Amino acid sequence: INPQSEGRDVTGSIEANLTADPFITAEELAELLGVAKRTILRNLAKLQEVGRIKRVGSNKTGHWEVL
Repeated sequence: INPQSEGRDVTGSIEANLTADPFITAEELAELLGVAKRTILRNLAKLQEVGRIKRVGSNKTGHWEVL
């Protein structure tokens, strides 16, 4: 399995899940996708860095926006 294509699948799945449920947590995403929470956090940071998603509000009560 090519790790690059697997990474894109996780990233796409994260975006799809954030669109469906903007209040989903990293722990819930990790459980849904069957990957480590750290993998989710790393991918969320990358998506924010390239401007694909944005966190609105606080870490506890905020939500995600897919741009």
